[in-house]
Amino acid sequence: MGPRWALLLLSVAAVAAAHVAPARGHSSITQPSPNSVHGNCKVGKGIDGYDHYCPGPCPNARIKDVTPVTSTTRGADFPVRWFKNNHLGGFVRWTLVPVHLAQSHEAHDEGAFEWGCFSAGHLKCTPADKEEHCGGDLTGSAFHATVRVPTNIADGEYMLGWSWFGGYALQPPTVFSDYYDCARVRIKGGAPLTEFHQPAFRPGGSTNVKTRLPDKCIATVDALGVCSVSPCNVTLAQNHLKPRGFSGGATPPRIPASFFTAVANPGSTPPPLAVHPAPPMSPSAGPPPLNELFTKGPPTPGPVTLPAIYVIDVQERHAIRWLPPSPALMRMRKRAQGVLIEADARGSIDTVHFSLDGKWVADDKVYPYTLGSEVKGSGLLRAWAAAPVGRPFTLHVTVVGRGGLKVKGMWWLQFV
Repeated sequence: MGPRWALLLLSVAAVAAAHVAPARGHSSITQPSPNSVHGNCKVGKGIDGYDHYCPGPCPNARIKDVTPVTSTTRGADFPVRWFKNNHLGGFVRWTLVPVHLAQSHEAHDEGAFEWGCFSAGHLKCTPADKEEHCGGDLTGSAFHATVRVPTNIADGEYMLGWSWFGGYALQPPTVFSDYYDCARVRIKGGAPLTEFHQPAFRPGGSTNVKTRLPDKCIATVDALGVCSVSPCNVTLAQNHLKPRGFSGGATPPRIPASFFTAVANPGSTPPPLAVHPAPPMSPSAGPPPLNELFTKGPPTPGPVTLPAIYVIDVQERHAIRWLPPSPALMRMRKRAQGVLIEADARGSIDTVHFSLDGKWVADDKVYPYTLGSEVKGSGLLRAWAAAPVGRPFTLHVTVVGRGGLKVKGMWWLQFV
């Protein structure tokens, strides 16, 4: 081969490498049709021109104008595909959550129903579906499997979450950070409703397509959250692992049907909040008499639910809003003396946990379950002192029942 041909081939190789390089750092689901065209939702800065942080559990950019909805049934072996894109190894985690909790990591953790291997079900694309399902993979391949829809999920629309973690590339040696994607699904009919679902690790999916190992995956890490930067700074090692929670014969806690029903159908009409206004105060009367604000009374025993939170104006002593859980931003006017948040938690409750922007702020074991309080013996209210003003923030509330079951809700709020 002459020098000119050698230079020409090197130039062609360089162009080819430059052409495929953008596809070498990402994966996403291609079936069912995802709700975003992002294709690169990962923890850490993206590539392919999408240079922003995407912390999951669903894409936060390039959302489709019309969200596709794919139908299935309880107990079905639901077909799924995702990009291979020249990558190797790791786990995929599948979750189902109510649509309004799509951006809640806690909800996806609670609704994780199946794990499998990233490199399951090698599939060669046809010329017709190559662009949709194989992207920039140099072998024209993708991965596919099925996941079994839980039988304890009521009819309705949900967000199907996909996560990939523990993945890597050999050339150049790279350990990838966590990736996320989501698709909206409609579940109707199928198997009879059951009370619980036991999460499962199925390396090859629910119909058990071929994988390299019968009961493990080849991966660098065994859980989401270990690789929170891109590229991940763990040592590249092709470990034979099970997902965290399944090692040594263990299994994650069962998912109760109440996780789907209690927060998926919070209702659109708030129940009345019986708040007595503070009586007018005469010049010599001193503090107003004790005036019980929370007159609903402690919740009656029963299944744990969290239909909403109350936002209460401390000065005016009335509820500004009754808010079901939602990822939509709710803006409210800031109040002169602040606000108090009450969790409208119901059932046989042990503890209510409150978190601000993912960080714990308070626990409450005694009704009323609040951020802020009523000043004992005065009838006055004490505002939630740490409530952010001006910037949006997320509020997570977890209600723990006396039997250990949990119901969670998330709100995106802003006081302006």
